[in-house]
Order: sequence, then C-alpha cells, then structure tokens
Amino acid sequence: MKKNGLHLLKWFGMWLLLFYLIVFINLILGINLTDKLNEKISIICFYISVPSYLIINYFIKSIKNKNNEKVKQISTKYNKVVELNKKHVFKEMGQIDRTIEEHEYSHKSFDRARAKSIILYQIENNENNIRDFILNAYRNKKIFDNYIEEYSKIDDIISDSDLEQISFSRKKYNKIENRIIKEILYDKNVYNISIDVIISYTTPSGKNTYKKNRIVEYQELCDLYMQWRNGKKYDETSKRERKYLTDKMRYDVLKRDNFKCQKCGITVKDGAKLHVDHIVPVSKGGKTTLSNLQTLCDRCNLGKSNKEN
Repeated sequence: MKKNGLHLLKWFGMWLLLFYLIVFINLILGINLTDKLNEKISIICFYISVPSYLIINYFIKSIKNKNNEKVKQISTKYNKVVELNKKHVFKEMGQIDRTIEEHEYSHKSFDRARAKSIILYQIENNENNIRDFILNAYRNKKIFDNYIEEYSKIDDIISDSDLEQISFSRKKYNKIENRIIKEILYDKNVYNISIDVIISYTTPSGKNTYKKNRIVEYQELCDLYMQWRNGKKYDETSKRERKYLTDKMRYDVLKRDNFKCQKCGITVKDGAKLHVDHIVPVSKGGKTTLSNLQTLCDRCNLGKSNKEN
C-alpha cells in the first residue's frame, strides 16, 4: 500500500514538473497562455508523464538491481546473513496483529469489561488457537535473540581491490550493502505479536453505541499465558459462564426437565429445592449452554460438587 502511494506521488510530481516546465518555457518565449491552452498543456503533460515515469522507473530499477547484484557477489557480510537465515528457522506466525471483538449486553458489563480478562478467557478455551499463537511468538523471540547475537558478530570487511573491481566508492558500497541486508534480515515481526481488544455495547433501542479498545502486546500476552499455565485453568471462564446463566435460561432448563431432579427424580412437591447445575463444571471449562445444564435437587447438587456426570 505504501509503495503504491509512493509510485503515485512520484508520477504526480513528474506530471507537475512537465506542466510547469512547458509553462515556464512559454513565459520565457513571451507566449500568452489562455485558459484553454493551459488545459490542453495539462492534458498533454498528463499523457506524457505516464509512459515517461514508467520508462524512467524501469531504468532506475534496472540500475539498482545491477548494483545490488554486484555487491551481493563480493559482500562477505551479505552472504553470511544468507547462511544465518538458513540456520535459524522461525515458527510460522501468519498475521501478527489480531483483533478480538467483544459485544457486551449491558452498560454495567461494558464498564466492567477488561481486555486482560477477555484474552485470559480466550487462552483458557484456546479460541482461535490463541495458545499456539502466543507460544510460537515466545519461541520465535528466543530464536531471534540468538539470531541477533550471531548477526552482531559478523564482520563487515571489504578491501579496496574489491571496490575497484565494481567501481564503487566505499560510501556507495556501504549504502547498497545496508539496503540489501535490510531486505533479508529478520526483524521483530517474527515474534512481536499484538491483540487489539475492541469492547462495545449498543443500547436496546439501538440509538447509542459505546466502544473502547486496548492493544495488548507481546510481553503482556506472554504474562497472561503464564498466568493461565501456572494458575487455575478456568478461573476466568468460571466467572464468565456463571454470568451467562440468566433467569430465563434457568426457567427453560427447569421446564425442560419437568421441574424434577435428573438424578433422584424428586420434585418441589416432595419438598425439594431445585438448582440448575452445569453438567461439565465451569471450573473445568464447561459452558453455559442448554445442553450442558441440568436440574438437580440441593442434595444431589451438593453431592456432585464440581465433578462431571
């Protein structure tokens, strides 16, 4: 995108240059230009500038490529970087900048929502393979640190005889060498991941929408990953899934189960106090969905505790 913008800017500059050059020549010759003539000159310059730019750009690129090849042949540093790249294999990261969109269902939950909690929830449930995403970045950082350390030890040696061979000054040679090495040298993008967390809430009427976002970067993502790995595996999930159990969902489960305990069959008429229970406990990653909910009496629910059916 940036390159296309640069090409367009160069072409526009050439068109302006041609236009004002013709106008300047006419002024020197004392020719009075009318608005119509100015318009024609502008159109002519427009059509001339396109092929002119392409031709000039082609020759500049050809010269640049030839110079690059000359330096590649004699640059010890460049060829050592090529070998260094073969030695260090990085994990494939794909898109290093990700976005997570979270839609809240009340203004209160919107105010309470935090980017860290949302990412922790995704880590706990490995949504969109977020664990691999962070872990691969962490591994790449380790490889990158070794890579940069080895790169810093590469000597930059070029003899005067080599420079004479390609007819370059030392300044020109260094400039080209730095450019071609920069093109192949790995940078922080091999590990420097980030996640943009966008939290939004739209009022029931649809008139007002509130948004907030926070970008969580590599180091903080690694810290959150380690917090999950070393702590309670479904701590954030438990909080969230319990919040999703609404009064309406409770009633739907009780009605579906005919208002009786699914373990012992006792009902309210028998004096039982009924609970809506997660079949797979939220502490073990259970979700608040109708298929994972059941009706239990208080005694059966207490006996089940956080065990799965």
